[in-house]
Amino acid sequence: MAIGLPTKRKARIKNVLQRQKVVTKLSASYLKISTLVLVKLIIISAVLIPPILAFRWIKSFIASSEEIVLNDFNIKFDGKFSESIRQKLYIDIENIILKHNSVIPSVASLSKEIQEKEGLSHVHSFADVENNISITLSPRIPVMFVMTDKERVISTDGEIYDDNNFTPLNRTVLQGIFADDHKSFQLDDRNCVIISDKERKSILDAIQLIDLARYHSIFFSTIEYKKYRGFFVTLKDSATTVMFGNPPFDKQFLRLSKILEEANKRKRTLKNIEIDFNDKAFITEQRT
Repeated sequence: MAIGLPTKRKARIKNVLQRQKVVTKLSASYLKISTLVLVKLIIISAVLIPPILAFRWIKSFIASSEEIVLNDFNIKFDGKFSESIRQKLYIDIENIILKHNSVIPSVASLSKEIQEKEGLSHVHSFADVENNISITLSPRIPVMFVMTDKERVISTDGEIYDDNNFTPLNRTVLQGIFADDHKSFQLDDRNCVIISDKERKSILDAIQLIDLARYHSIFFSTIEYKKYRGFFVTLKDSATTVMFGNPPFDKQFLRLSKILEEANKRKRTLKNIEIDFNDKAFITEQRT
């Protein structure tokens, strides 16, 4: 005699069965493999990571705390240094070492101290097993002076630094790069003035301007940057003002060279030359 289940109970059993998922042999195998891989990764990480971290910590500790009892040192000059600057640098570095009683905290700290004092482009120090230190010096190449909170020097790389050893051959002063209300000038770890991207672009444009001027044998006493209008210069040994505008400057220099050559032939003194317009120049002569 068969006993039938009530309709409601049949429905509940049917719903439970529908919700159940059948685990195939493939899924079970995949799950087993994934679990084994995960376990192995955990074991490998547990074994390898602590020694790696420990090694890095020890290396960092040694690098930061190891002192060098200096035996001797030598200096290599990588770039152009005058003989007087070579002698000055040798004496200055010797004094730095003597200040530490020949016990150097680290080669990195020595390089940094020399860098800050001498205004060099790069300083690299290396100590051998006998505690002889080799110091390689690279110079900054000066281009012109620039007004910040005081007069500093600009290098060919656009770095602004205090004039310690490397002075521009011609005295050209760059003005107007920094706003009048810019009073705080902070230095980075290489003893250079920290500048914004916009200020750096204007400085590099000024370097391009003075490089082209030297190529055309034209020399400036001042270069002034005016926002939205570009560059104005005063020619060296004259009161002539030239408006270049913004780069590129190649065409302006071609026109300027012709204008100056013509004025020299006619023995005319020029007051203002505007050459920032396309294929045009506006000239004002100096009244006698």
